[in-house]
Amino acid sequence: MAQPRRQIEALDDLCREAAVELGDDWRGIERYVTDRVSRLPVEQQQALLEDVLMTLRFQPPGRFRA
Repeated sequence: MAQPRRQIEALDDLCREAAVELGDDWRGIERYVTDRVSRLPVEQQQALLEDVLMTLRFQPPGRFRA
């Protein structure tokens, strides 16, 4: 089983690669990342989705008032 957040780091790498290659072409970056993710094995795609959803659901703990 993959380490937690390892998939997020892989996604970060893909986005960085796309930005280096395509500059500020946001649609191109989206196509690049989508294409690269679609070539991953289904298990890795699912792990990536789970990690992304876990990251998006994160809520920092409330702050205490003194």
